[in-house]
Amino acid sequence: MATFTITTTSDVVNANDGLLSLREAVTAAEALPGTDTIIINGIALLNNPIVIRTGNNINFQGNGTSISGFNGQGRTSLFLINNSTVTFNSLHINRGLAQGGNGSRGGGGGLGAGGGLFLNPGANVTADNVVFFDNRAVGGNSFAGRGDGGRGGNDSSAGSNGFPGGSGGLPSFFAIGGIVPSGGGRGGAGGRIVGTTGLGAGGGVSGVFGAGFGVGGGSGGGGGGGAGGAGAFRDATGGGGGGRGANGSYGAGGGGGGGGGGGGANVLGGQARPGGAGGSGGAGGAFAGDGRAGANGGNGRVTFTGDSPGSGGVGGQGGGGAGLGGAVFVSNNATFNVSNSSFLFNSAVGGTGFENGQGRGGAIFAQSGGRLRDLGGVSFIQNSASTGNADSNIYPIKINRGDGTIEVEGFQGVGTGDNPSLEVRETFDELIFTGDGLIAEKLLLAQSGDDLVVSFEGVDDTQVILKDFALENLDNLPIPGGQHSQIGNILFDGETTVQDSFDVFNADSNPRTVEKRNTVTFLNDLDNRVRGFHDSDDVINAQGGDSFDFTEYLQVGGQISFTRHQHNLLINLSNEDSVIVRGDLNAAEQQLLTFTSLIQS
Repeated sequence: MATFTITTTSDVVNANDGLLSLREAVTAAEALPGTDTIIINGIALLNNPIVIRTGNNINFQGNGTSISGFNGQGRTSLFLINNSTVTFNSLHINRGLAQGGNGSRGGGGGLGAGGGLFLNPGANVTADNVVFFDNRAVGGNSFAGRGDGGRGGNDSSAGSNGFPGGSGGLPSFFAIGGIVPSGGGRGGAGGRIVGTTGLGAGGGVSGVFGAGFGVGGGSGGGGGGGAGGAGAFRDATGGGGGGRGANGSYGAGGGGGGGGGGGGANVLGGQARPGGAGGSGGAGGAFAGDGRAGANGGNGRVTFTGDSPGSGGVGGQGGGGAGLGGAVFVSNNATFNVSNSSFLFNSAVGGTGFENGQGRGGAIFAQSGGRLRDLGGVSFIQNSASTGNADSNIYPIKINRGDGTIEVEGFQGVGTGDNPSLEVRETFDELIFTGDGLIAEKLLLAQSGDDLVVSFEGVDDTQVILKDFALENLDNLPIPGGQHSQIGNILFDGETTVQDSFDVFNADSNPRTVEKRNTVTFLNDLDNRVRGFHDSDDVINAQGGDSFDFTEYLQVGGQISFTRHQHNLLINLSNEDSVIVRGDLNAAEQQLLTFTSLIQS
């Protein structure tokens, strides 16, 4: 174990200048066993990220009396930390920029993540008494596609070749891991004329999928133009299809599809041919935008002069990359411990494209499987994210038992019905509860004016208030999507994937039975008469209305759990069934509850 004191704030590596820079100290610590300490008395200015390699355990220590720390000068991210244990104490982490690379010629934009700290899997990082100021994560952009289809040929002429697609953008940390861009597809060959025969045009080649974390998908190549005809002696040929845009990897935009080739022309007495179909756009990775399909090629026409071939279709624009974690990005299987620290004016912004990328976690973004431990004394001021106010500080929104009352604005629910729109599938928010008793079976939902109060039976130290949010828009669905396997708004204690564990009646619906077995069902404020299932443990929570008549029997030993809202309740019980009434009832409310005598099932 060694201690190094920084003697220059410049980002230099010069063994002969008698000074020790931050970068030189990190390299020196890497060569030594154990945990080393690096003392910083000023603000170290960085031109490129500092890489903490596997096993290089370091304590970065500020002087505690004046401002010390690191500054990316608004042009570079600050730290990429691999599988090692690192501590930051009494420091400022300022003005880091994690900028995803732009796609070329319709390629998808790359991921921008962790302007201050990017934690790779296995990293265990602690920040105590640290100020994170004005750090940004910005997704890469995608511009208009150029994988255009080739023009069709005139009478007795070959078609033009399609244009090649472009590469996907690189992630903000590309130089660190030797990541290379995903290539665009080649353009298809134009149709040719051999002797008296016209040969069909070639299709464009699909772009290359984003290879490596955060790499945008390449765009498809344009289809070749069809060959022109020769009157009645030879028909023209059709244009080739455009290549498919490739999918982006995690947080990176999909590539645009290649344009279709134009159809060949012909003179009077012959046949012209249609243009080729445009290639489909590639799907964006998690939180990133999809690419646009290429346009179809134009149809060739028959004219007196045979000079009206179809134009090549325009290649599609790719999707924008995601901006995730303005100050800190926590990868799967990484841990970020934070205490007595402040996050000020950090931001996460998605890149632009045919479909823009999302900006999530203005201060901190934790990937699925990443661990965020708030040890107390943490504050958030004026952080922002381009996708919803709920993501301005931390994404996903993590609530631990004992956090008290947390208010969340701009929360995006799954919505009503069982088939949410594409927009909802890409922007829904999640609450992740951790702690004893924070489970689906004890979930309580109560509409309070325009707000929804989320709490748990028997838990008096933890609740969430979703501002300007209607109960019917909260749900978990058995539909693949999101970063926790299924589309849904709540993960309960111990869950790593969204479970279809509760159901909410729409405000204007009045079904006669609960919809799913062994599920927590939340009614609306109508006069519901709802049956539970036989051989099923149904938990039914009321919200309003005057009378509820549960006339279906439970299985032996099953239960109905009912949350009162000052109205009548009639429940038929079978042998050994039980009734749980949630909430403290006064004498008047107890008189509203009527139970039938036991009925043998």
